[in-house]
Amino acid sequence: MNEASPDPAHPQFPQPVEDCATWLCNAGVTPTITHDPKSRRWTLSITTDRIHATAVYGTGFNSNRIKQINSTLTVDGQKRAPACCGEHLAEIISKPGGKDRPAEPDPLPAPADPTTAPPYLRHQYGILTAKLGRRQPGATVTIARADPRRWVLGVDYPDGQHTHIRLYSERVGQEWKLARHRPFQVIRDGVDRTYEAKGRLEEAVRLLLDKERPDTPGAIGHSAPAWANTGLTVRRTTVIRV
Repeated sequence: MNEASPDPAHPQFPQPVEDCATWLCNAGVTPTITHDPKSRRWTLSITTDRIHATAVYGTGFNSNRIKQINSTLTVDGQKRAPACCGEHLAEIISKPGGKDRPAEPDPLPAPADPTTAPPYLRHQYGILTAKLGRRQPGATVTIARADPRRWVLGVDYPDGQHTHIRLYSERVGQEWKLARHRPFQVIRDGVDRTYEAKGRLEEAVRLLLDKERPDTPGAIGHSAPAWANTGLTVRRTTVIRV
């Protein structure tokens, strides 16, 4: 990885990374920026006497546009909902004890008619709709087509709950499978918990469907997960031929 400090007067990073760095510099903190050329990701890191935070920028699922795709935040040794952008992080730096902003889910493309989706996606859509209809009647399930080779399933809980999931599928040849790059996003109670799933879809689904249950620290991966009886296809290696 390459490491550098930002110089807003002489940009050497993508504009969204420079914008975030500028907000942080204006707040009195100079971030360290590392670049992983292989994954085309940039990570900004800051540490103060009260705050440690990171913001990761890379390409989103629906386009090659660079944007913030992950972040972490610790204030006074306690994990908090991470900042949604450089401006938000600068705000936290100036007022570390301020109220958290809820994380925002990835925007969904225009909804598609589920009957036009590949059979595998129609199956997943039907299962999510049925399960959430019983457990969370107010939740909405959306199927959308990002482009001819990519689809997304989105779940949004009712307003005020700030709980969402995005599951991404892509076509490789004649096969549909979980997207390799950023396969999902999980936001629960306004906190982006995607990183807690550690790339495992079964954990991402558990984080969503276990919302009604109290969290148990350190329990991820050590208890019988709620998704076990959902009927969802959750193994990352699953391949559906069409």
